Amino acid sequence: ALRMNIGGTLILNGSISSEGKVGTGSYAGGGAGGSVWLSLATWTGTGSISANGAPGILPGGGGGGGGRISVSFNSNSFSGSITAYGGIGTNNAGAGTIYLKTNSQAFAQLTLDNGGNAGTNTTFDSGLYDLAIVGKAAAQISTSVSVRHLRVGSNSTLMATATFSPLTLSITASGDVTVDTGGAISMDGQGYTAGQGPGGGYTSQPPRGGGGHGGIGGANPGSRTSGVGSA
Repeated sequence: ALRMNIGGTLILNGSISSEGKVGTGSYAGGGAGGSVWLSLATWTGTGSISANGAPGILPGGGGGGGGRISVSFNSNSFSGSITAYGGIGTNNAGAGTIYLKTNSQAFAQLTLDNGGNAGTNTTFDSGLYDLAIVGKAAAQISTSVSVRHLRVGSNSTLMATATFSPLTLSITASGDVTVDTGGAISMDGQGYTAGQGPGGGYTSQPPRGGGGHGGIGGANPGSRTSGVGSA
């Protein structure tokens, strides 16, 4: 992790980075990006800040996960790049997080951006920020979250991953929610485990009946029962 407290101006025309290291040897996975944490009075320049994951060694190495970048400031005219991409590989890694906050404002900007490479998931906490999930990032939540504005970009996903079944998830946005064409908010497959719950299908022998909720599940042959509808 790189931690910097600057009472004056950060003039960044070069780079500040905490990137993962490329693995060595056949099938090696890439190292994850690290952390960059900057507390600034004034911020300017055209350089770069990065905490990207490293690529995996093909044909068998997975990419390293993107890291964490946090920058707080009084004033900001920086026009360079800020990236925390997951590394590419046999399986691409998930995006890191980029947290930007003007000290005089209550809400920050939290961005999950994987640079256009679909990869694994990214976790984050609820907070006072505007949340953007873009660049084919896949944001994963396992509990209810609250934000101000929410944007899910094209080919990007906000998904739930159950730590128990069934999962009831609440997303509270005090401002606007935008889901771009090709973007998704998904609760697919997060109900009761197989054969369980009030709408569970018949499972003691194949072929099996389908589960039921609003609609009753399809019955299997031999007068076996299907999942009944539930409220």
